[in-house]
Amino acid sequence: RLEDEVVRSKSAITDIDGERDTMLNQLEERTHMVRTLEGRLGDALKDHDTSLADQASVQQQADMLRQALNEHDARNKALKQQLHNEVQQRNGAEQLCNAKMEEARVLSA
Repeated sequence: RLEDEVVRSKSAITDIDGERDTMLNQLEERTHMVRTLEGRLGDALKDHDTSLADQASVQQQADMLRQALNEHDARNKALKQQLHNEVQQRNGAEQLCNAKMEEARVLSA
């Protein structure tokens, strides 16, 4: 009876050792999985930070281009106004010239 108890105890110990080994293997696998996921998370966070920096840089470039475009538009508007004024001045000079030529034609006739 004692021998049967010893055999059952040894069998139980063997079973428990097997379960322990299985659990340790599962723990190692899960620990490895956690480390892998932590690495992926770290990479994803770095990529996110890089993306945010890239987005900020692109936004800054867009703002600079928008400012340059506004300055170009303002210069273009000023040049159009200047051209309009010069055309009016030329038309006025042409009219004056035509009037003087007509006056000279009348006087010479």
